[in-house]
Amino acid sequence: MAISTVPRLYVSGAGVGVGKSLLVTGLLLALRRRGMSVSCVVVGRALQQAVIYHRITRRYTRCLDPAVLSQDEITAIVGQASRGADLVLIDGAEGIGANQGASAEYEEWELARLLGAPLVLTLNHSEIQRQVFELSGSSEAHVACDAVVVNRVRVDKASHQGSEPTRRDFSDVLSPLGKIGCLGALPEITVKGELPPYGAMQERSFVAVPLQFLTEIERAVASNIDLDATLLLAARAQPLQYEDALPVVRHGGCRIAVADDSSFGLCYQDNLDTLRLVGADLISFSPLADSALPRSIGGVYIPGAYLSECADLMSSNTRLFRALLEFSVAGGVVYSEGAGTAMLCRSFKLTDSSRVFSGAGLIPADAVQVRERSTVMRASIVEDSVLGTVGAAISGFSSGEWHIRGRNIGVADTIINTLRCESLDGTSSLEGYSASAQSCGTCHFLHFGSNPEFAKFLVLAAAAHQKTIRTASAKE
Repeated sequence: MAISTVPRLYVSGAGVGVGKSLLVTGLLLALRRRGMSVSCVVVGRALQQAVIYHRITRRYTRCLDPAVLSQDEITAIVGQASRGADLVLIDGAEGIGANQGASAEYEEWELARLLGAPLVLTLNHSEIQRQVFELSGSSEAHVACDAVVVNRVRVDKASHQGSEPTRRDFSDVLSPLGKIGCLGALPEITVKGELPPYGAMQERSFVAVPLQFLTEIERAVASNIDLDATLLLAARAQPLQYEDALPVVRHGGCRIAVADDSSFGLCYQDNLDTLRLVGADLISFSPLADSALPRSIGGVYIPGAYLSECADLMSSNTRLFRALLEFSVAGGVVYSEGAGTAMLCRSFKLTDSSRVFSGAGLIPADAVQVRERSTVMRASIVEDSVLGTVGAAISGFSSGEWHIRGRNIGVADTIINTLRCESLDGTSSLEGYSASAQSCGTCHFLHFGSNPEFAKFLVLAAAAHQKTIRTASAKE
């Protein structure tokens, strides 16, 4: 067991749409400007928001999905996120009392308590009296709450003589909550822009947030939130005991190329950090801009993507497609998820288009975009693959956006299904499309935090291929 004493803060909302993620974004920007190393954790599967946090912090943003992870796995993820950080900032789900949509197992205050993190609630100024009334009547949420931030404050220049309201202006309305302090009051953001909605989808990208919008968020937080008081509150976090099952190891300098650009990169970032922790060096490349894979790699990871926004450009990059095929034929490890798997098929078809776009052809099948409901699922290995051996299981979710159809069955074009996926409603299907012994693609999103052995197997397979390449080169 390991213990983390790194300061932590859990930010939630007094309801849905109160600006919780806006507050977290502003805190990250303001604290980074102070020179702090801030690690961020998002609750649920807000994968697009996690991408933005990753770009701000330059650290992988862990996704704490209570519907997928056990209690021990939850604490392990936060413990691992603490490594090398001055502060861990946890972006909660949909709000106190909303049961957060991600899990029926925990309320927000329960997660904050489990993680020993002080809980900050974001209140909406226009609904503050109702929200305070509801919170004061909820004994558990009331006890767990440590501070509040009032958001979207409309300045009444007549009563404030043109100045912005301060946290002292809300002392009366917040009095039903007892001695809970107010860290600040944020004005409405006037610059046009939006942060990603809660959830994970590949149909549209929300990660290209205007710089001016981020600048305005940072200015508002730095000017109106007491950052020193916020840091003192985070320092009150209880020591977190967790199972440290991921020692940093090396596997012969294993290098894995990860697709990451404006259209690719949607995944549980835990997967990338876990690959790093078990010995892989991750090298980014762009499927849209690059015509070749990075050199001296043992594996390739193709995450989810917004193919609707880049179908023409992607399908025209035939040189990269050829490089992927050559790498796979040579025994290179290829793992893909979501729309990344669709791109590796011989073709993919979008929902709102009659056109069929050419894919890489690594998977001899056709991908079709669909619109089905997202669901939590459990996957078990039914055929040995680069992810592990028969019987190993892992949790994740299906975004319900892509299906693989029209598979070729023949001597040269056989796809082996390596995974059996079962959803919460009992529906079961064969998945995990392996066109070679060293490849595996899934239309779902697997969370390596629920079984780090999957990451270890992937790294070992990639390291073995890289060693083979080095040996062959040395003989030449």
